[in-house]
Order: sequence, then structure tokens, then C-alpha cells
Amino acid sequence: MIPVFCVVEQSDTSLEYDNREEHAEFVLVRKDVLFSQLVETALLALGYSHSSAAQAQGKLGES
Repeated sequence: MIPVFCVVEQSDTSLEYDNREEHAEFVLVRKDVLFSQLVETALLALGYSHSSAAQAQGKLGES
């Protein structure tokens, strides 16, 4: 297992910053998870639904 720090930004359909919610937390994911499945796997570990996780988009942050 490897720790992954996740910052989840969730917004409604408008693009206004005031309508965004942010959630940050570490999750543990299996070390054999494909990079292409990392966002979905992390969101599932955080308790998001399968449909929400499958529709999510991710990007790498700077360390």
C-alpha cells in the first residue's frame, strides 16, 4: 500500500469559486494500481460513489 494525498474540489455546474467545496485527506492505495486508475481508486477509498469516481478528472500537483 502507498499513501496518496488527495485534494478533492467539488463544484456545482457554475464555475464560480464561491460554489466550490474542497476536501483534503490521505488515502492508502494498492501499489499495483495502474496510474490511469489512480483518481478513481482514491475517490472510492474516500467514500465517493462509483459513478462520481468514474466521472472525475485528476491532475498531478507539485510537491
